[in-house]
Amino acid sequence: MHNMHFKCMPDGADQEARDAGLRAKLAAGVQVLQAGGDQEEMPEWREVKENFGYDAEDEADDWWVGWGSLKYRSAEYGSIGIQVEQTVSN
Repeated sequence: MHNMHFKCMPDGADQEARDAGLRAKLAAGVQVLQAGGDQEEMPEWREVKENFGYDAEDEADDWWVGWGSLKYRSAEYGSIGIQVEQTVSN
């Protein structure tokens, strides 16, 4: 059995300011955890990397280089169809 833990910000002025910032980023076409303005990187993103030693962007880039681009190219050129016939003899 796996447990899932997450953090929520309590309702209030801080939460409303955070939500307004996220909506502004969405309207500007900026990804949620992407740095914006004079900020180097989002504190939430930095916290995940520091606490877990995990950088999802690096992992996604590694996956894309290793597998994603191959999958994309194979879909781009179409799949190879193989037809199998079964012969039954009496």
